[in-house]
Amino acid sequence: MSTTLKDKLKEAFEKFPYETHQLFLRNYIPLTIDPFSLSYSNVLESYNVSFVESEIKLSEDMFDKNAFLNLYFSQRAKRFVLLSDSRFERVFGSGAGFLSKIVEVEKDSTLYDSLSLNSTDLASEVVVFFIKKGVKFNHLKKVEGIGNFLYNAYYFLEDEASVSVNSFISGKMYARERIYSFNQGFLSSFNAKLGYDLDEASSTDSTVIMKLMASKSSANSYQKSVVRKYSKTIHKGLVINTAKGVEGNSYIEQKALLLSKDSSVQNIPGMELEINDIYAKHSAAVFPIDEDQLFYLMSRGLSRENSIKLLAKNMLSDIREALGITNEQY
Repeated sequence: MSTTLKDKLKEAFEKFPYETHQLFLRNYIPLTIDPFSLSYSNVLESYNVSFVESEIKLSEDMFDKNAFLNLYFSQRAKRFVLLSDSRFERVFGSGAGFLSKIVEVEKDSTLYDSLSLNSTDLASEVVVFFIKKGVKFNHLKKVEGIGNFLYNAYYFLEDEASVSVNSFISGKMYARERIYSFNQGFLSSFNAKLGYDLDEASSTDSTVIMKLMASKSSANSYQKSVVRKYSKTIHKGLVINTAKGVEGNSYIEQKALLLSKDSSVQNIPGMELEINDIYAKHSAAVFPIDEDQLFYLMSRGLSRENSIKLLAKNMLSDIREALGITNEQY
């Protein structure tokens, strides 16, 4: 890589171009590690679907700085074509791990996506999904472990394509997740449920940006977090309804359960509506443990600690059930 491009990427990192929307620029959790100071390391990968090794050039306009980092450390993305249910598994060990993938979804399918973090170093991944016309795609993603985790996913939907995302992140980590959907097709549908239950002294920085670019398309996002002691969470959601997105339908919901007075949450929903012929709404809520619910559970013989654990589990039960995570595993 030439020095000029390296300098350009470093400049992109320093200028912090995570989102273009002004609402988000001053609301973020800073990353304390400079990724350009880290060495490259291998990542253990396992797929039950083959990939084609070919150089893929992606427009820089599509990405924020996390993607620049991936392109800097890994010039060749793995390209997959999904024709049936598939499984991806990755393990990030010591050192900085960087992955880039292109996934073309050509048939109705479910992708089970498992990531494990085993050190406090930086793990970063970019995935670009292309969902073909009329295809129904179910993306189930589970992340667990310790470390610093950067994740960027881009979904491009053609006519009548449908995407359902269920993501659950748990462990002790700094987690920065960016989800982008581009409803380019007529009657395309995108729905994302993102759940976060991190250990004490952890941070969550979650952003969902959905762009309705065709008529009668829809996009909905649900961000939910259990926020423990000395932890910080930011939920950011944005719907951009372009002039072509007539009769569009969108919804943003953000919820956080505070388990301690030493924790904090910011919910930041946003909407950019270029036309009137749409349906759009949002909701946001931050709430502590309900003492009446605690009293009820404790009157049934549970300790206060176990009652709080049960309420925290219930907060994210729909996402865990979609991923097949049982109470014994959680």
